[in-house]
Amino acid sequence: MSLTSHRLRGLTVLRGLAIGLVLLGHAFPRFHGGGLVGVVVFFTLSGYLITGILVREIEKSGRVSFRRFYRNRVLRLAPALLLVLAVFAVGETVTERLGDGGRVPGTLLLALTYTADLPIGPPISIGMSHLWTLAVEEQFYLVWPTMLVLAVRFERLRALVWLTAVAALLACAASIFLVSPETFKVYTLPTSWGVTMIAGAAAYIYRDQLGRVTTGRRGQVLATTAVVVLVGFSLVQDAKDHWWTYLVGGPLIAALTIILIFRVSLWSGDLSRPMRAFELLGLISYAAYLWNYLIVSWIRGDELRNLTTTEGLAATLLTIAAATLSWHFVEAPALRLKDRLQARDAGRSSVPAAR
Repeated sequence: MSLTSHRLRGLTVLRGLAIGLVLLGHAFPRFHGGGLVGVVVFFTLSGYLITGILVREIEKSGRVSFRRFYRNRVLRLAPALLLVLAVFAVGETVTERLGDGGRVPGTLLLALTYTADLPIGPPISIGMSHLWTLAVEEQFYLVWPTMLVLAVRFERLRALVWLTAVAALLACAASIFLVSPETFKVYTLPTSWGVTMIAGAAAYIYRDQLGRVTTGRRGQVLATTAVVVLVGFSLVQDAKDHWWTYLVGGPLIAALTIILIFRVSLWSGDLSRPMRAFELLGLISYAAYLWNYLIVSWIRGDELRNLTTTEGLAATLLTIAAATLSWHFVEAPALRLKDRLQARDAGRSSVPAAR
């Protein structure tokens, strides 16, 4: 197996760890902070991977094919999302399990326009309220590719990540000040988490320097420390109520995630059995994210109570089952279509111009 394959498997394992924390956070109150940690890990990973794709394309061709970039995003995200939304719309309209039948049209509007994170528009059903994270990510990628193209063109790539990181932290601080003392209101805002995706982007841009720092014995110690701190943070209750969660906690979790990104990139040889399990979980992580909170919400009903241990286990198993079906019958076919379109684009670009 090639080094690239090992690196990608390692990143898939990291996704599995992240979604595992999200599942724990939703199912068991003791791990409530796990949801936040898992989300930040995903944001950071996304910033690292997507920035890598964009920068490599810019360096190769001098530009970004926005048509191809957003087409690929749609093919990766939309099929599984549309399936979940269809099940939610039919299920909630028929059963009123959450008492949100009247909110179905507005919820679909917010979900399909990626605006579930904004304090505007119709109220969203609790069963789909987790889609704020997807909205934050997609709003970021509406502007980030253009900013990268300009930064590379004017040779200001590193300046870009520093300036945008500072701007994101200032925007976060301003939003906290404006809603104080009700700090929890900034939890779903894009200003609260933009810095974590920028941190992931910076990790790719500074990959040579960070790669040297995270190797050897020192890297092993850093990675172990990162895992311990991330698990510890997962035990923090009501973290979204505190200013330090956004200005310190988010950037810290992102930094620890970056350490793990570079450590798993060094993996070679076969994965252990536990790591293979996390790899499989990472493979279905997107669908698991989409399904889990809806399943949890439908199990607990409109009481908004904590799940019992049995209910938490049932929600987790149902999530994995739904996500596995989504991967095999919805996402994998869409990804094969994406690959065919990519190959067609590559074939067109290699054909010499007619004279």
